[in-house]
Amino acid sequence: AAGIAPSGLLGVYLSYKRLDNFHRRVTKAFTGVQIDNVKPKEVFHFTDPRDVEIAVRVGRVWVSMEELDHNAVLFAGKIIKVGLAYFPNDPFVNMLHANYLMDGRGIIQA
Repeated sequence: AAGIAPSGLLGVYLSYKRLDNFHRRVTKAFTGVQIDNVKPKEVFHFTDPRDVEIAVRVGRVWVSMEELDHNAVLFAGKIIKVGLAYFPNDPFVNMLHANYLMDGRGIIQA
């Protein structure tokens, strides 16, 4: 019973480090890339549709209580384009894209 708490804390720490490492790799891969000039699949390799959603979270940077940072929203758009190239028929990624258009870009017709 004494080893449960340290094991739990170790699991939390390793989970945080994995997520932090993933976000660093995604940010490094997409920084300065013009998506229109390269094939999307050459930018970053996503292995699962859920990874696209986790990566898009870097676009949730708030300027104020009601306003997202415009550059972060555009950065998230790059990630979604690559995700759609990998998983064009996946309903999860398509819903993520629609949510991005509505919440991030303000396009209600999505």
